[in-house]
Formats: sequence, structure tokens, C-alpha cells
Amino acid sequence: MYSGRPARFRAQAARLDYRGQATWGELTGCAMKILAARSLGQEPAPQDRRFLTHRLKARRREVWEGNVGAHTLALLAVHATDPDDPLLTDGTDALLKVRNPDGGLPFIPDHAHFLSAVAALALARSALPSHHQLLLRIGDFLAAHQNPDGGWAFTDRVTQGDTESTGAVLEALHAIDPTRYAPALNRGRAHLATLAGDDGGFPTYLPGQPSEAVMTANAICALAPDPARYTPLLRRVTLHLLEAQQPDGTFERSWSLAQAHALRRATAALTCPEQVAPRPIPYAHPSHAAVFARTALGEHHQGGAQRRP
Repeated sequence: MYSGRPARFRAQAARLDYRGQATWGELTGCAMKILAARSLGQEPAPQDRRFLTHRLKARRREVWEGNVGAHTLALLAVHATDPDDPLLTDGTDALLKVRNPDGGLPFIPDHAHFLSAVAALALARSALPSHHQLLLRIGDFLAAHQNPDGGWAFTDRVTQGDTESTGAVLEALHAIDPTRYAPALNRGRAHLATLAGDDGGFPTYLPGQPSEAVMTANAICALAPDPARYTPLLRRVTLHLLEAQQPDGTFERSWSLAQAHALRRATAALTCPEQVAPRPIPYAHPSHAAVFARTALGEHHQGGAQRRP
């Protein structure tokens, strides 16, 4: 993968410091470093090879951390150093298990926690008695998969939590039954609060990483139901989100291709009933006028919204 790159880029990759990133970022960085060293005719550092194989062995029959891209790069790095390593067979089998019906591979095989939380929130807001038992099953499932640090990953078998999934689960559990899930909610919100940056925004994965508008909006929605603990933080966070709005009314999209997703989350954060900083920003606020104008310009003739207005 580096054969066509200028030597200076390969040399830089061979010196890459990959520690201190999200789990999949560390694995990807380590794999790239090993591949770069091999492309330069160098022997990869023993500590890098140990790091790579140790991580893969921990999930040897599954796609590592639910990330096909990182998993595949790691297998390429193993093949470059030891083409007979049994990890290659196990790792390839894991990839084959997550193939799509058309034979292709997804980047992420599933989002069990995140999508369950989004579905539960929609069902809870509909408030139909027939949904009650289903919602408790979903809530119990989500609460049982809380990470030791209080956050949530986007699916099970993944250790790296993220702001998007943690925020979605916290919203869902609060909507389902805030008393039943009080311990999980308290731990989750406390964890989420530790991710806030000095600028008032929230990153996707780790403290100190760049703040993102969508993640900041997610944090507001998750923390707002507990104003007794988080009002000072919410005031800073809301101001950050308002300042993050772009001149055309949009917000940076984060991981999603859909501009409508960023607009939806920002609007939800700025108008949620529990929002305290300030109480809730009215729809007449200039920030919302810009959002609605932008959304209207982007609507399809069928009434739906496209990825980019």
C-alpha cells in the first residue's frame, strides 16, 4: 500500500506514534507503521509487532472492535511480517462472516447499541402502552452493556465508547424509565461530563481531542435532564454549539454524510425541554431560522431531505 508513495511519507509513517488514540486508531496506526517499515526494507519494531498481535488475539475470531477497516489493515500488517501466522486465518474468517448479501464488506458490521437506543427513544416518545414491555427489554439490554467507565460503545464486543452512542443510550434510558435506570444514567452522565473540552465542546472518543458540533449536541441532550449536577457545564456547552454554527446555518457533519443529521441533533439540543442554557432557545432564535431555511432548501420534491442541502 506504500509502494507508490514518496519515500519521505513512508519514513514518516515508519516513525508514527500511535498510542493515546481511540482503540481502532491505535491498531490502524500500528499496522500502518509496520507496513511502512516493511516498504522501506526495514524490520518492524518488536514492540509494534507485539502490540498488533496482542490486540488481534484478544478478538481473534471476531472483527476487531467492530471495525472492518482497522481489522483488515492489521491483517495486512501481520501478513507482511509473518504470512503463516494463524491469526490470518481466524481474521479472514471473521471478515467473511460479516459480508453483505452482495458479497461486499461494510465498514462497520452493526450498530446494535446505537440503533437500539434510537429506536427505543422513538418508541418511548410515542408512549403506546403496547410498547412498554419491549422498551424495558431494550433498556435492560442497553444497561447491561454499559462499559466499566460508564460509557457505551456503538455495539457489543467493542470496548471503545463514544459520545454519540453514550448520548443516545442515555437519552433512551431516561425516556424509558429514569428511576429503573438511575444507576446507569448517573454513571453514564458522569462519564460523559469528563469528555468536555476546555472550549466547551465534546469530542467523539477521548478527552482533549477536537470538539465536534454533533457530539456537543448529543451531550446537551443527554445531560440536560439532570440540571442539578450539570447546569454550569450545560451553559458552556450550549454557547459552544451556538458558536459552532456556520454562516450558512449548517453545522459540521462529524461522521455522517447527512447534513440533516447535524441539523437535527443541533436543533434537538437547543430546544430540548430540560435545556437550561438558556431555557430552551425558542424556535424564533436566529440559529433556528438559519437551520429551517437551510433544511427547506435541501428538501426533495417528495418531501424528504437529502444528504447535502
